[in-house]
Order: sequence, then structure tokens, then C-alpha cells
Amino acid sequence: MISTRLLVSIIGTLALASALLAPHATYADDQRPTAAVRYGDLNLDTRAGVDTLFRRIQVAAQEVCQEYEPRGTFAASAAHQLCMRNAISDAVRNVGSPALAAYYSERGDHRPTI
Repeated sequence: MISTRLLVSIIGTLALASALLAPHATYADDQRPTAAVRYGDLNLDTRAGVDTLFRRIQVAAQEVCQEYEPRGTFAASAAHQLCMRNAISDAVRNVGSPALAAYYSERGDHRPTI
């Protein structure tokens, strides 16, 4: 008879493996998940306004990219990092603010931080 400890270990291992190996959905460009980021209340001519908008963009990117978050580990997956980087850079470009683009460019590392 299999001991309870061994059975729990086997179940835990199978659950972890299925979470790590589960396929992620892929989307056509026009079907990717999106999130609206409102910024009409911000003055993008100020550093504070640009900083606030950038944080809002990061939060929205985190929501959109959550399906790519790794499960069972604290290490970021390559898919999640790529999703975040693309979502943030696309949002910065779509806003069309030179001040926001400069702020994003100044960061240099282009790694998402929340």
C-alpha cells in the first residue's frame, strides 16, 4: 500500500508539472487581451503625471499578462517578461506623449516593476 506521504508527494508533483507544462493561449494581434488606462486626469507635462501614468500602464500590463505568470515559482517566465515588455512598450507608443516616451527610454532596462 502506498503511504499517505508518498501519495501526497506524487499528487503535488503532478499538480506542479501540469501547471508548469500547461499550454498558454495564443492570440492573433486583433484578439489579444487589452486593458484601458485612463489618464485624462493627469498632466503629462509634469514628471509626476508621467510617473503616475507609467505606473498605471504597468498595472494594466500585469493584468493583461497574468495568464503568462509562472505557477509554482517566484521566477518570472520568459513568456511573462515578453508579454509585459510588449504591453508596456505598445502602451507608451499608443499614448503618443514625448514626455512618456522619454521617461520610458530613460529607464533603460525596460523591465517591468510594480
